[in-house]
Amino acid sequence: MIELTYQRRNDICNGCEFNSENRKRDDPTFKTMRFDRHCLDCGCTLSAKLRCLTCDCPKQKWMSLEKEELKPQEHG
Repeated sequence: MIELTYQRRNDICNGCEFNSENRKRDDPTFKTMRFDRHCLDCGCTLSAKLRCLTCDCPKQKWMSLEKEELKPQEHG
């Protein structure tokens, strides 16, 4: 469950403007003293935050599993 959640969230974060790796790629003037891939909004290390089942994205791009379970299911 954790790895599946990680993969789904990682796909979202890979396209996010607050992902430090994306900022480094898109803005050659961007500087950071951190070596890890992290969120520029909340400051969390993504390798840990994406595996946290009780954590939310501060930009509401993904929610904790508890909140996802409470969300009404879409039916197609």
